[in-house]
Amino acid sequence: MSVILLGISGSLRKDSGTEYAVREALSAAQEIDGDIETQFISLRNKKIRSCIHCDMCFKKNSLCVVQDDFQEVQEAFLKADGYIIGSPCYNMSITPVLSSFMS
Repeated sequence: MSVILLGISGSLRKDSGTEYAVREALSAAQEIDGDIETQFISLRNKKIRSCIHCDMCFKKNSLCVVQDDFQEVQEAFLKADGYIIGSPCYNMSITPVLSSFMS
């Protein structure tokens, strides 16, 4: 049975150390088990809004109704069986785009 592992880089820099680390972790996972299918997504240049707590996801029993770049990565996120998420540390926290993605 194939397992889908999704790597997500929250770095805002092109060719960043975070992106490299996530890609290396995905590669290592494939070396351990050839049945692991990997996919990589960078949040760099993605416009993902923070949750506005409109509760439409609950009222409509649906995914987020806010239309932004999250819809581009939503399908891959929902299909994945596991995640490797990387972020540089900005002001003692993850990047704003990764925080919005997670909310």
